[in-house]
Amino acid sequence: MEKKKITAIETEVINKLDESTPPGTKILLKFPKVLIVNKIFLLNNTNAEIKGGNVQILVDKWLVEKSLTAHERSYISTDNPPPPWIPFGQRIPQYVKSFQTLQTKDTKEDKDYKEKRDTTLKDIQSEKKTFSRNVKSVNDHVRCDCSRFYPFPG
Repeated sequence: MEKKKITAIETEVINKLDESTPPGTKILLKFPKVLIVNKIFLLNNTNAEIKGGNVQILVDKWLVEKSLTAHERSYISTDNPPPPWIPFGQRIPQYVKSFQTLQTKDTKEDKDYKEKRDTTLKDIQSEKKTFSRNVKSVNDHVRCDCSRFYPFPG
């Protein structure tokens, strides 16, 4: 039997169908009572009946996802939580603008690195580098019979 997917909307509360209903539960659709609008089935108690059953693979995945949503991120400290999510296109509230990232301390290694970097940059900028004295034009090595591509009248 070929699998087919449909889109359905519950127009009124259907008995035995709620958030605790596992995926893969079988639903009997009673035609011609099912109203279909723009390829969407409109379901209610008179045209849909929950038969039960499930698909074990889908149920296992659903149970794992359900158990993971109950866990809280315990590795985030409560005294310095991350800033709140602000959807794009909205103004940033004043209390979020005051949020600061962690400040790092300058260590001796950082200072040494910066000094070496600065001296290397100065050396590079002061020297004039030439990579090759024997430079030939690209046109010296390329020949093309363009008459094949651009036939001239005549």
